[in-house]
Amino acid sequence: MTVTTASLLALQASARKRSDDDTRIGQALKTMRKRGLDITVSSLARHAGVSRRVIHRRTELRKRIRTLQPLAAAPEPPPPPATDSESSIIAALRTRMKAREAQITELNAPLHERDHIISTLHGELARKS
Repeated sequence: MTVTTASLLALQASARKRSDDDTRIGQALKTMRKRGLDITVSSLARHAGVSRRVIHRRTELRKRIRTLQPLAAAPEPPPPPATDSESSIIAALRTRMKAREAQITELNAPLHERDHIISTLHGELARKS
C-alpha cells in the first residue's frame, strides 16, 4: 500500500478534528461541572458541539462521565469566637482558608494518582521503543 499526499492530508485533517473535539469536550466538561449541570453523554455532546457517537467511542470519557458529580461549594463552618488578639473576621477567614486547603488537598489526590499512572505508562513506552 503506497502513501499518497491525499491520504496524508486526510490523516492530518482527521487527527486535527479529533484533537479539536477533545479540546471542546474538555472545556464543556469543565463548564458543566462549574455550573452544576447534570452530565450525561447527550448533554455533554450538546454542550461540546459534537455527536454522541464521538463521546461513545471514548471509553475512558464514558467512565469519567459516570463518576463525575457537579462541584459543590465547601460548607461554611461557623466562625470561631474572637480572641483578644484577633477580630472575629480574621478568625472566620482563617477557618475558611483551612476548609479550602482541605478541599484542595482532597481534589489534588486523584490528580497525583493520574500523573503517576501517566509517568509509569511513558516509562513503559520508552522501554519498549
